[in-house]
Amino acid sequence: MEDSGSRRPVRPADPNMLVGRTLALAGTGVCAGAFGAWGRTRALRAMLNDVQPGDLSVIATTAVVMLVVALIASAIPARAAGRVDPIVVLRDS
Repeated sequence: MEDSGSRRPVRPADPNMLVGRTLALAGTGVCAGAFGAWGRTRALRAMLNDVQPGDLSVIATTAVVMLVVALIASAIPARAAGRVDPIVVLRDS
């Protein structure tokens, strides 16, 4: 009977890699959302009070807030995953 497991050494998760992937996905979503909001200014005009739909400062501030939230939401679990010994996790599962 052959062993079907991986022969690569087990190493801890890299928190920087996990956060980087999350920020790449969040950045893609923020860019798509910003371009979508900018393109739909006529439809948004009726929903906004005291703000111009094409106001770049509002779009940029919203984009930065979304990226900061994504950074925090990914950094906390990534940091916790990086502290756990992979052998202990594999042994428990």
